[in-house]
Amino acid sequence: AVGRRTGRMGRRRSNESSGYNSSGGHLNFHRSQSSRGFGGAGAGGSGSGGAGGSGSGGGGTSRPDFVDVRADPGGPIAMQFPSCSVMLADIGGFTSWSARRTPDEVFTLLEQVFWEFDTLAKEMEVFKLSTVGDCYIATCGVPFAREDHAVVLTIYAERCRRQMNEAKHRLAVDHGLEGVEDLTMRFGIHSGPITAGVLRGQKSRFELFGDTINTASRMESTG
Repeated sequence: AVGRRTGRMGRRRSNESSGYNSSGGHLNFHRSQSSRGFGGAGAGGSGSGGAGGSGSGGGGTSRPDFVDVRADPGGPIAMQFPSCSVMLADIGGFTSWSARRTPDEVFTLLEQVFWEFDTLAKEMEVFKLSTVGDCYIATCGVPFAREDHAVVLTIYAERCRRQMNEAKHRLAVDHGLEGVEDLTMRFGIHSGPITAGVLRGQKSRFELFGDTINTASRMESTG
């Protein structure tokens, strides 16, 4: 078990109504059973159910109907997804390891690992939301709904864990990075409703809000 870490680069986390933007491990999976709605990024309303996608059959994807800004230029670009899954993954031991390494070594590790995660995400149709420091945030069922989101994202997390182990070995052998073999991965996965949309401003971004992503964050941080 890995305890809560502090001092992570640029990491934002809240136990209440926070949002995350598109900017050898332990897997946690939890499925929400409640029907709740969450406001955020100008979107309100209530959720219409708990988690779906618990079956193993293939589920199709469908494009969401976001607000048409051409018809309503001042309206929010947001909607409620009643059932999706969110994953947060970070590198256990990264803070202490990076404190003893050069910037080049730190970014070599992050680029190698996250490139592997990006490749898997594209292959499995998982949506990469952002990276925040050593934390990788991805979702399934947003922005394109699918019934098997929980199964797909759980398999994706396990494949990421395996890719991390392979990347550590390559970095140690090919790049001579010391201490990478001691790094681990932590995962938090939670399913439920999400409010999502484009938060416009100087740097517009796609964001997620609600208890589902908060729960995934707490599960990841507590190991």
